[in-house]
Amino acid sequence: MEMQIVWCMAICLLGAKGADVRFNQTLSLVLERGKIADLHCEQNINHDYMYWYQQHQGKGLHLIYYSYDTAQVEPGNISERFTAVRPQTQLFQLKISPVKPEDSAVYFCSSSLDT
Repeated sequence: MEMQIVWCMAICLLGAKGADVRFNQTLSLVLERGKIADLHCEQNINHDYMYWYQQHQGKGLHLIYYSYDTAQVEPGNISERFTAVRPQTQLFQLKISPVKPEDSAVYFCSSSLDT
């Protein structure tokens, strides 16, 4: 039987004010080893900066990608199996291919007006 990896997602929103703020993120994924994980994060507050963090159980947050505009996506200290794109100001996507058991973690997306 293939081992399944559980992906849990949470929302972390920095610097947002107002009742019309929307921040959406992939909530959860359960995948078999070797599959592709596509995680999406979207905000409607036109923040220039967006971030992806990884948190393994019992550990602190680890920055895996950040972006300060659609043309600038920078990796943190992360495996080459992780890639990120920001096709629009409000959208930041993370892909893990292929997934491995050690990728099982909570992935947080956040945004801010500046650093």
